[in-house]
Amino acid sequence: MVTPTEADLLTLAQTDVYQQPVPPSSLLAALSQPPFVHVPGTFNTRDLGLLTGSPIRPGLIYRSGGFLAGLSVSGKAALANTLRIKKIFDLRSVKEHERQPDPEIDGVERVLRISCWEAFIRAVGSEYEGFEGYVRSLGFSEADLVKIKGNLVLQV
Repeated sequence: MVTPTEADLLTLAQTDVYQQPVPPSSLLAALSQPPFVHVPGTFNTRDLGLLTGSPIRPGLIYRSGGFLAGLSVSGKAALANTLRIKKIFDLRSVKEHERQPDPEIDGVERVLRISCWEAFIRAVGSEYEGFEGYVRSLGFSEADLVKIKGNLVLQV
């Protein structure tokens, strides 16, 4: 299998699958390379720290496009032991969660119905000692931090 380039992945992401189906070989090649991570029973699981240009440390935040309801025993073990997932932030609606609730995974806390912003803050909170620590880790000054926090307050 040929490893797709960044340009190949961009072309694949921009493909209108209703007009032009994606060849299975292209899709499988893309899904078998970083930032994608294989977790049995999930689909489209990615390490957000492995995205090109990401300021997030690899292995800190993962995103899955698939529901965890059908997660196998080996999938649960991969989340808890291999990826060392400590919290799952379920951003689905109440109805979506009722239709397909997340499984119980030993040692993994489930947090339901929170905003993407709150999930991000919780995820970087312990790693960077809060939002301010995260912003500083990106190289912003204290003056920049004040401006960023002011903009966040206005936009919330």
